[in-house]
Amino acid sequence: MAADSSVPDPAKAAPQAKPAAKAPAAKANESWGMRRNPRNSAPLRLVSALRGQGGVIWSGGSVTASYELDLFDRGAVHMASGNLEGDFSALVGDDEGVAAQAAGARLRLDDGRELDIDLLSLEADYADFEAHGADLAALAPPPKP
Repeated sequence: MAADSSVPDPAKAAPQAKPAAKAPAAKANESWGMRRNPRNSAPLRLVSALRGQGGVIWSGGSVTASYELDLFDRGAVHMASGNLEGDFSALVGDDEGVAAQAAGARLRLDDGRELDIDLLSLEADYADFEAHGADLAALAPPPKP
């Protein structure tokens, strides 16, 4: 009787790959947020929190808005996140032109300074945003002596 050629011969089977090695477990005194990032070893640090009445400006107009902005740094890199409350109905819609206008938005703070912002979520009366860039360094308080 001839052997069935559709059944693989276990002696001729390809060697199986070794299972992937597990990552080392975190130390007991090291929380998830405290692990070092090998690409950037400086920790993320809250530098200041700003609250006030300002405005959101875009290529198609502007609107008065209350803002809450938290400024962070990681070494020399500054970043901010926050939220806005105001009437953003002019920016809310399915029109691609509206989305393009919102992409170039700026936040004017109550002291007149302006920041480029990225609107992350946008509703008729509320928005979340992030900001990155050199203009954030000016918002940081002076270093302590």
